[in-house]
Amino acid sequence: MRTRVKHKLWILFFTLLLLQGHAWAESLVIDKVRDTIALEDLSGEWSIRDIDSEKWHPISVPQYLNVEGKWIYRHFFDLDSTFQAQSYDLYLQGIDGTFSVYVNDKFIGSRNGPSMPVSFIVNADYLRFGTNNELIIECDTRLQTTESLPVRTRYKGLPPRKGGIYRPVWLRAYSESLAKDIELDISDNQLENLSFVFPNTPAAFSVEIRDLTDTNVIWQESKRRLAAEDSLQNFSPGITLLPWTPFNPQQYRLFLRIFETDGREVSASVDFSPHASWRAGDWRSLSGQDQPLKMVEWTEDLTLRSLDPDSFYTLLENDVKMIKDLGCNAIRVLGDPPPDSLVSICSREGIMLLIELPIRYVPNDILNKANFRKLAVRAITDMIDVYREYPAVKAWGLGSGYFVDSESIEFVNYIKNNYNKLDDLPLYWVDPFFKTDSIASPVDFIISSSSDMTGNDQVLSRIQIPLPADGLNDIEREELQAMRLQDSLQHRDLSQEPGLLFAPLRDYRGDTPFLLWGPRPNTNVFRAGVLDVQSNQRPAYQVLKSWFTQRPMPRVLQDHEMNPPTLVFLLTALVIIVILLFMIKTDRRFSQYLQRMFIFSHGFYTDLTENRQVNKYLTIFAGFSSLATLTIIVASIIHYLHANWLFDYFLTWLFPSQAFKYKVIWIIWHPFALMGIILLSFLVFIALQVLFIKVLTLFQSRFIRVSQILTLFLWVPVNFYFLLPLALVIYRALDRPGFHMPMLIYIVLILVWFIIRSFRGLLVLLQFSAWRLILLSILLLGLVSGFLFVLIQPQLYATGYLSYFVEVFYSMR
Repeated sequence: MRTRVKHKLWILFFTLLLLQGHAWAESLVIDKVRDTIALEDLSGEWSIRDIDSEKWHPISVPQYLNVEGKWIYRHFFDLDSTFQAQSYDLYLQGIDGTFSVYVNDKFIGSRNGPSMPVSFIVNADYLRFGTNNELIIECDTRLQTTESLPVRTRYKGLPPRKGGIYRPVWLRAYSESLAKDIELDISDNQLENLSFVFPNTPAAFSVEIRDLTDTNVIWQESKRRLAAEDSLQNFSPGITLLPWTPFNPQQYRLFLRIFETDGREVSASVDFSPHASWRAGDWRSLSGQDQPLKMVEWTEDLTLRSLDPDSFYTLLENDVKMIKDLGCNAIRVLGDPPPDSLVSICSREGIMLLIELPIRYVPNDILNKANFRKLAVRAITDMIDVYREYPAVKAWGLGSGYFVDSESIEFVNYIKNNYNKLDDLPLYWVDPFFKTDSIASPVDFIISSSSDMTGNDQVLSRIQIPLPADGLNDIEREELQAMRLQDSLQHRDLSQEPGLLFAPLRDYRGDTPFLLWGPRPNTNVFRAGVLDVQSNQRPAYQVLKSWFTQRPMPRVLQDHEMNPPTLVFLLTALVIIVILLFMIKTDRRFSQYLQRMFIFSHGFYTDLTENRQVNKYLTIFAGFSSLATLTIIVASIIHYLHANWLFDYFLTWLFPSQAFKYKVIWIIWHPFALMGIILLSFLVFIALQVLFIKVLTLFQSRFIRVSQILTLFLWVPVNFYFLLPLALVIYRALDRPGFHMPMLIYIVLILVWFIIRSFRGLLVLLQFSAWRLILLSILLLGLVSGFLFVLIQPQLYATGYLSYFVEVFYSMR
């Protein structure tokens, strides 16, 4: 057994008085100082089996499973007499899934869904010394929409939650506390009073405070004889204690030594950092230096979880150093809660952390379920218990993507009321939909991607400039990314803003769950951000660094021209127009066919029913050119939305498979591929319609050739030719908001006209009455909708999210 010594600090900050400038006052309360903590590292060789199987398989823990299922983990460990103590707990740094924990067949705790790091008290009677102990963890890594926290179907771009035990497991032994109720009263940087209580009054003691920056002793009180009534101790050190601030991470150590009457000597220490004063409603006061927040997002990618502990720590250190070099003073931790080692490194290096609940884009009818609320309160309790001891942690987040209305405000107020009982650091949420004129926010701050919120002191701007698809090679794409970032920053004045969050978490290949560095080797995600795979700085890195450090912007565009892929839409539409005009000019039959389709369409449908021949080559041209026109319109709109956050969230909801969604996004970013897929989809849809109509005519005991039906479906869409002028300019027109509604109305009118033409053609072809065809259409629509609903409802919670997207759409108008 390996026994390590670790000093545990439980700190709760209470701000008593806010003074102007950098003067601050607070009463810093430390719960207790315990004796040494013995740690038993339970990582290593475990066994695992499926819940439906009896066969155990070896597994190394921690390890990211990446497999859905219900699993049982088992581990045996020995304890000797040196591990005996007054109290124990089991510390689980990270488990993905709903889990329950048992020690020697005794239940000690459980959590629903991926949890914050959590510790469970272990009764001393549950442990065996000198023999084997058995630890069992039952873990369910399957997707659960409403019964776990977070709702994992809306986890923006991140892989499905299938991790299992992905961080270390520790058994910790605590000895009796040496002192408790330690309180430090600090005013204007001066430690005016220090008090604490001895649980059991010793014969004598000594106490000192050390500056961890240079390890010097800055104050001490020599040992003295104590009487039984001297359990409460008060001192007036009169020394200077500076607060922890970014780039000046001041930390201190309180060292206590007691001497028992029997001559036994026991010592313990606890680290602490005074907290800079936080002025309500002022982001800048978080830094303690009245500096704006210069923040980036960080997420632990899958490659990190597969590394050995030393390599893992080294990479985290490199990440933090790159962030500091960028000029940042804060990190928003996105996704899972951060590993303890990252929080320790940031506390040492002087980088603030904003940590939040992993709740993403949850519709209100899930938010307000009683069970979901209970799980959220439990999660925030775990989060505060684990992370509040670290001086780098400056704010708690309540998740992101809530649609701001009375129901979501009710949920946030419920969480906030429970949070206020635990801590007083500021609360925030991340909400791109927030509108200050619609409803008041119950939190201290909002991080928003909405440009409407620029200049609002309560809102910190979030900028996301993905690596684009524009250009012919990676160099051009990187330069264009830097240019767009520079354009978005040049009109901003950092000195006048509460702060800015840069979040380059996407590129043209899809969402990427990491920030600055791109994927590390062997990772299953794509490149993005301001560093490439080899950690080389992209032009965007220098742009962001220049803005954060208030230096002149660098030149980012070199001397070469870029060819935006959106020219494909214009050129394709132009080719169709030229060929169409040529055919009308030179082919009399084609002109006659078009004239009949628009003026005498009923007669044209009747001729097809009676099997009068229409030139097949002209039919193919008419069908392909009209469908290609609609394809350009649809592809232009979809490609225009490729950088739209709401469209991205919709794709993630629609395609839970990470790999499949990446393929879809790749297609969306590449116009040729996008138009090809859309055109192929139209042709497949026509083929299915032809097959369905053919089956109907067989039931009517009528003989109609497949070619007749196909000819009808290829000539009916020719009214899409009226969209050709719009197809030439639609992509550029979409950049002008005033044109959106007129274009939408025009497209809808053409589609309604197409539906009417299709309806009239089917009436002639099938020889149905209008009401009979309407009833048949309603029946088919109902069957298809019901099938899709049954298919996607259990996994995607379809009704909740569809109503959510509708609400968001109307909120953006």
